[in-house]
Amino acid sequence: MDFSKKSKFKSFLKRPLVLLAVVAMVASSLVGSLAAFTNKASAASITTAPNATTIKSGMMADAKYNFIAQWNGSGKSTVSVFGTPNNYDASAMIAHYNGKVSSNATSLKSVKTGFVPKASLKGKAGFTFSNVGYVGTQNVDLRATMMNYTLASDMGSYKPNIGVKPNEIGFFESALLNTKWKYEIVKHGTTTSVTTSGFYTFNDLDAGQYITFDKATVAGLQNIYVPTATIPTGKYMGGKNTNWISYSKGTDGSEKFYTNVPVITSGANTTQANSSSDMDKYAMFTATYNSLSAVTFTYGELHNNKDGSAANKAVNHAVWYFGYAASKPLPSAPTPPKKLVSDSDQKNVTDNTLTSSVEPYTYTIRQLINKEISENYYSNADFTDNVDSRVKVTGVKVVLAGTSTDVTSKYFTNKTSGNNVKLSATAAALKDSTFYGKNYDVQISVKPNGGNTTKLDIPNTGSWNINKQPVTSNKVITHIPPKVDTGITKTVSTDNETWGNTATIDDLTKDYFYKSEVTVGDHNGSDVVSSVAVRENFENLQSYSNLKVSDSTGTDITANGTVTKSTSGKTTQITWTAKNPATLVGKKVIMTVNANLKSATTSQLEDYMTSGKIQIPNTTDAVINGTATPSNKTEVTPKLIKDFQAKYLEK
Repeated sequence: MDFSKKSKFKSFLKRPLVLLAVVAMVASSLVGSLAAFTNKASAASITTAPNATTIKSGMMADAKYNFIAQWNGSGKSTVSVFGTPNNYDASAMIAHYNGKVSSNATSLKSVKTGFVPKASLKGKAGFTFSNVGYVGTQNVDLRATMMNYTLASDMGSYKPNIGVKPNEIGFFESALLNTKWKYEIVKHGTTTSVTTSGFYTFNDLDAGQYITFDKATVAGLQNIYVPTATIPTGKYMGGKNTNWISYSKGTDGSEKFYTNVPVITSGANTTQANSSSDMDKYAMFTATYNSLSAVTFTYGELHNNKDGSAANKAVNHAVWYFGYAASKPLPSAPTPPKKLVSDSDQKNVTDNTLTSSVEPYTYTIRQLINKEISENYYSNADFTDNVDSRVKVTGVKVVLAGTSTDVTSKYFTNKTSGNNVKLSATAAALKDSTFYGKNYDVQISVKPNGGNTTKLDIPNTGSWNINKQPVTSNKVITHIPPKVDTGITKTVSTDNETWGNTATIDDLTKDYFYKSEVTVGDHNGSDVVSSVAVRENFENLQSYSNLKVSDSTGTDITANGTVTKSTSGKTTQITWTAKNPATLVGKKVIMTVNANLKSATTSQLEDYMTSGKIQIPNTTDAVINGTATPSNKTEVTPKLIKDFQAKYLEK
């Protein structure tokens, strides 16, 4: 777009420019000048281009080509310069418009990101636009590298500059005749290329503007969709129902799409007969591409003087803008949704295994709602998912993909009943431009019913019906393990080798040993396990030492918990509480502790005299979520030594 056309520039700045949907196409050298288009090259209507199709009613673009990179396409986008300092200098352009089109000058002042092109920066400098969309579920960035450029002549006070319009993916360019770009889609936060298929729509092509693809890029193009409209009377080709873009194939295999070259009428102004608006169908085309990782193209503009010579002065190219639209001039078939499942330790997978029979998990179904022009808005957008009866749906919501922004009530009516999930876009949403051009995540919270004694495999798919066209997600499978009940067994030994429920102590001063073997259940009723503790219940006449907690392999995990002590009446409780209980679910924990009676008094021992012998009981509790499961009881019996027997008989 030529900013010397005052009314056009002003209206263009209001346009919600979204990134060109070019996802990366590896392209080696692309035409950076017009040299390839010799007098021998053919020129004709865009409809003569290979794979060109004039759009007709009822035509629809394949869902395979729905990817398009756009600002805020997968979260909040940012832009940064790479390969050179951020040194954008718009002073000359601002001066050019001050007193002429003040709104243009104001807009140029808002540009904060850009650089001055230099020969040393070719192929090295450019811009990274973050969070521009998803390729499948991969968040991606756009890396735009400046490969080449052609300076205007008679620079005067003008400086070559390339700046990014705030909150858009598009460039203000000053004192340049053309710029060669390599657009590459990369994994978010990296420079690793991502291959995809998609489209890009070049719109508002007018006033000598052109785009040229090199031979390698041309090889990746699949379709050229050509919309038509009646061109207003008084404009170039006025009165015709057509598309005014021309096509030419270069001798080197490159292809050029261009518009009529305007004539400078006075100063830097061109005739309005060559101008168009953002969404004039006669001034746009859409190209789809297949399995590419980067695209290289040259974008520029040509003006002529009245005598037919090229008007290449900087004043004739003070500022122009390159961008693209994120919608097609024809409707797009819906993209099949992508379904993933997540639990506490497995995130966004297609096959997961729960850590317990009652662990909650979440289904996420991502759906792209294509960016559409208003005449192609949807008649309906409905989601359904019939969740297996062996689990229970506990919540349903819709968020903007990759965020926590809940848009359920903004765009949808939730018609879910039990495990039959249903969401329908409201009539207002279907007419709302902000509904389109976004990825949405339907999040279904699920909890197993519990109590299963065998492993369960729970399959699931979700479906959308968009514009009366059904699309179904991939299948995910969740494996639910059989329930594990909490259990505990306690034994006692005098030699740390032979264990049983009872032990006889020959010497009150020598240690004997307790062992508590706990199976940590995977549930507490229908609840997940959130706390695990092992509580040893000592009689106060006993002394203890060397408390140790081990896992089933014998590894000491005592330090993975905290030990506390409390006394009540004749009993002292020694409790080990796990710091990370989730790691113990369904596993065995073994607590051992040494004990002796060397500090016991006669009166204490007498309290445990039954049927002529001393019996000292002991139990352990497995405490899950605060609920205690007691062990069996063990008993220690000391032999009646003479001193104690004499005292006892004296009574």
